[in-house]
Amino acid sequence: MIFEFGGYLFATVIGVRFGVNILFSLITKSKLIIDIPRNYLILMLLFIALGAFVETLSMKMAGENIDFSNIDKIDLDQKRKDIADQLDKN
Repeated sequence: MIFEFGGYLFATVIGVRFGVNILFSLITKSKLIIDIPRNYLILMLLFIALGAFVETLSMKMAGENIDFSNIDKIDLDQKRKDIADQLDKN
């Protein structure tokens, strides 16, 4: 989560910077200059990829401890109703 949040934070910085450049070029009627720091771009890609890797690995490890042998016999509508009733009680 931390890695993905960091990646999205860098993506936000890049997007805001890109938007400011577009706005500035429209206001001043000058040529659009795209000024995105490459370090932010590299860190964004690295953080999002690393976050996705860690998330996938943790989901795989968690899935090994779950028994899916009789998943087709579970009444999902009844489970949803039970969860909704439990949330209403709380």
